[in-house]
Amino acid sequence: GATGTVVGKTLTLKSGTSSANLRGGPGTTYDKVGILLPSEEATITEVSGDWYHIKFSYGLEAWVRNDLVTVK
Repeated sequence: GATGTVVGKTLTLKSGTSSANLRGGPGTTYDKVGILLPSEEATITEVSGDWYHIKFSYGLEAWVRNDLVTVK
């Protein structure tokens, strides 16, 4: 399906968004593990529903809602 096409691509925070919560799992019930800032980018490693699993160059892995980011 279409969800697999974004794996391996880079994402950044959506323009006009100040920050996005990063979570330990694909849902708002999971603990917040960090924040995605406008200056940051990360690689998509997995997709689950409305959530992207992402990995930063420095090693952090987390989940972010797909409506808060832009895929390059």
